[in-house]
Amino acid sequence: MFRHRPLHSLSTCIRKDILSEQGSQLRPFSHSTGAMKSHDWNYQDELFQFTRGRFLYNERKQFLQREVRFDMNKLAQIAVELLGAQRCEQIQKFPDGLFNKAYLFTMDDGQEIVGKVPNPNAGIAHYTTASEVATLDFVRNTLNIPAPRVLGWSSHSANNPVGVEYILMEKVAGVPLEPFWRVLKPVKKLEVFMKIFEYQKRLSGVVFPRIGSLYYASDLSTFDQAPPLVVKVNGEPLELSNFSIGPTVGQGWFSDGRETLGFQEGPWADVLEYRRAIASRELHCIRELHARKPMQMICGPKLYQPTSARKVKALELFQAWLPKLIPASQPELLEAYLWHNDLHAENILVNPEKPTEIMGIIDWQSTEIAPLFELRTAPSFLGYEGPAIDDKLEAPVLDKESVNSAEENARVIKQHNDSAIMTAWLRLLKKKDPKQYQAYRFQQTMPGTILHISQNIFEMGEAHLLSFLLQQQKQAGSGAPQLSISTEQARVIEEDAQLADKSFDLMSQIRDQMGDAWPDKGLVDHQQYQQAKEDLSLAKEDIATLLDLSNQEKMELERYWPFDQ
Repeated sequence: MFRHRPLHSLSTCIRKDILSEQGSQLRPFSHSTGAMKSHDWNYQDELFQFTRGRFLYNERKQFLQREVRFDMNKLAQIAVELLGAQRCEQIQKFPDGLFNKAYLFTMDDGQEIVGKVPNPNAGIAHYTTASEVATLDFVRNTLNIPAPRVLGWSSHSANNPVGVEYILMEKVAGVPLEPFWRVLKPVKKLEVFMKIFEYQKRLSGVVFPRIGSLYYASDLSTFDQAPPLVVKVNGEPLELSNFSIGPTVGQGWFSDGRETLGFQEGPWADVLEYRRAIASRELHCIRELHARKPMQMICGPKLYQPTSARKVKALELFQAWLPKLIPASQPELLEAYLWHNDLHAENILVNPEKPTEIMGIIDWQSTEIAPLFELRTAPSFLGYEGPAIDDKLEAPVLDKESVNSAEENARVIKQHNDSAIMTAWLRLLKKKDPKQYQAYRFQQTMPGTILHISQNIFEMGEAHLLSFLLQQQKQAGSGAPQLSISTEQARVIEEDAQLADKSFDLMSQIRDQMGDAWPDKGLVDHQQYQQAKEDLSLAKEDIATLLDLSNQEKMELERYWPFDQ
């Protein structure tokens, strides 16, 4: 228990993705389409509800945002007709996504097809599904990236018999890379990432003229007036007459209530226009919505305490600095690319008999066309969580001299191997696709960091944004925008940043101590729910003890605590 392990001495432990363990488990519902009403798929509540785990914050609301009701029998019948089968014998639900549900339909003749529907929290009606279908088509048929083949779809729930937007697609052979990646030898990991790099290089070879998301031209209301979409493929123009760029479907525009405010989601002609729109979005949210308590930090007495006024101040100062922060001297970083920005090991499907063979890349929902300097050119499947790797890209040295236990030895070896893999990836980028490497490097700079954290100030980050802007002004000299900040205000800004560091560090210690039971994105496995609640409750008591809080301050900590009691 936490009370027996003081927070100031908590050790870092290697975390596993507790939810990915369920990735290969399908929940079967084996009733045929001709079954009696008591066997009607529409009466199987678990098909429509979120059943993957439990939420540790605002659980009822989280479940409602991920429950979607529709006519499953009609969707099964459409699947039957697409495959030319007689009937559907079984429907199995894949583990719930946070923004969608997916099902495996098995026919009487053994054929299989995957069905996917968006959750209510997925984004704008019509656009989210329409963009995903067009994106799958483009990356599969234009770029030869192994994305699923779409067999049937509808982005207008009011105009189809199912009553929901849906996509029916081929079942991609293969299983998630995640469990294999943990145990693959470094040389085999290199084989995998060479193939992933090739796919990313195909994406980075296509420059789009605007920022937004990809659609079929016929799915946008303005397609009659829009000129043909012309992209540059490795520097040469290519007309994509069937496609067009429309509003973004990126989750940053729809999470935590943002979707209720009716923003203009693009497309945008240039980076400055686009980033001003993001800053305006965050300001509007701060003034109109109530932000949820951030789970990445602990706020309260003797820690950082966010205020709307501080958030507004941070964004107003950021807007003054914005033109100077954009990397105008590196025009290749301003160009727009379509990108899979969530390339974790669950979205890479491999041959289970030969896990270095990639069978498919899945989950292209919410894909954006965005400036290169924003994109994740070092994908998350690499699993690197260590310190920044400098531009020398020297091979890491394994230091086991201070190792005192088998557990610590395993940790040191893993950190070394992870660092070696990340270094090899960066060397590959630098040699084979320098612009991807420069995008990664820019993200490590102060301007890159400021641009990154400014996108989510409605939720958190204003203390560091103000501090970084202050540092940027000191370094830039007289030619830079001058922030209207007094000496006293500057002192308070630095104090706030230090308190925010403390708030992040405390939550990080709790996360490391809980290990697999940590509620990533607020979610835990069913079996871990009670234990996670108990651990978090004890952690809260430990924090109160560590900070020596009075009874009144303990009540204040309760008010800021982000998890359900």
